[in-house]
Amino acid sequence: MKQYSLLFAAALLAVGCAKPSHITVNGKVAGLNDATYFLKDAADSTIAAENISNGTFKVDAQLDNPGYGTLSINKNGSKDENNFEVYLESGEYTIEANADKLSQYPKITSPSAIQKELSSYYEIYEQTNAGTHEQRLKAEAKLNDKRSMALSKTEYIALINKVNAAQEAEDKTKIIAFKTFVEKNPQSIAAPHLMGKLDIESDPVTYNNIYQKLGAAARNTDEGKEIGAKLTRILKLVPGAEAPAIAGNTPDGKPFNKATLDKSKKGYIIDFWRAANQVSRLCHQDMINTLQKDKSGRQFGIISVSLDSKRDWWTKAVTDDHMNWPQFADLKGDDSPNAQNWMITKIPTYYLVDENWHIIERNVDFNRLLFEMDSYVKKH
Repeated sequence: MKQYSLLFAAALLAVGCAKPSHITVNGKVAGLNDATYFLKDAADSTIAAENISNGTFKVDAQLDNPGYGTLSINKNGSKDENNFEVYLESGEYTIEANADKLSQYPKITSPSAIQKELSSYYEIYEQTNAGTHEQRLKAEAKLNDKRSMALSKTEYIALINKVNAAQEAEDKTKIIAFKTFVEKNPQSIAAPHLMGKLDIESDPVTYNNIYQKLGAAARNTDEGKEIGAKLTRILKLVPGAEAPAIAGNTPDGKPFNKATLDKSKKGYIIDFWRAANQVSRLCHQDMINTLQKDKSGRQFGIISVSLDSKRDWWTKAVTDDHMNWPQFADLKGDDSPNAQNWMITKIPTYYLVDENWHIIERNVDFNRLLFEMDSYVKKH
């Protein structure tokens, strides 16, 4: 018994002597005074939050949750939020930011290998980006402005073209930046994490090619495996691929059968919706009042796929919204094969498929549907 007591005491002593993780941060933002900083750990718990005095700040604290955290440096009263991802480990960090360019990723010196990878990526990204992000935001602001509703169809399509061009330009810079980073750091453990923050659905083929260049250690991390599995699913939904079948029946019990599709149509809008989703319901009215009355829009049919789980909610919404086009549901909600096979992560989601049930475009923003249909009709 005495031996067990001694072992137990030794175990307690070992635990008591375990040194907790500790982090020290020396921050320098020359010329910045009326500002604050926040440092949060991997659990989103605040480690430190204080005013910046004479362009400097200091953190000397216990680090309970090492990993990917967040650093924020913001001028008081400013609407801009400058949040940066940082990898926090035990040790001493030096963070230097530019008071005139607070949106730029700061210079971070630390013993963390993963933080060094993050700094390398963001340096490459900012060199490559060169303002494309700001250009996209400006273009989208004009499109979302209420005054855009008064534009003619030609003017509205021209504005959508401008937004699309800005989005494509930004997407390309992100791909170039990430590709450059992976080429320089193929064994990077941070790469799968960074990839998870990118819109890999915008160009899954290119992102998959980059993913295949990652080292085995990176691809075999939990995040690496998750990205690999996601890419495998997305590659089945690229433009030109055969669209998945639709599970479920119409309200009167008829199953989906693509062989019965109206071949006189150029294609179909596949509308994934839910009765309790107000945006879905409002868009149904726009489909009736705008899309079905447009010359190009009339050449496309509509097929709505509900992700409801209650039959009465679904059928009542169909009646109330005057949806006079085919309706399908399997009433399995988020567990529906439709959600999984079509990779539905938000409601509403819209796909365009051609008359042969091949994907034209996936995850089309509702405001872009008319533009995409018009472009397809002109080419076909």
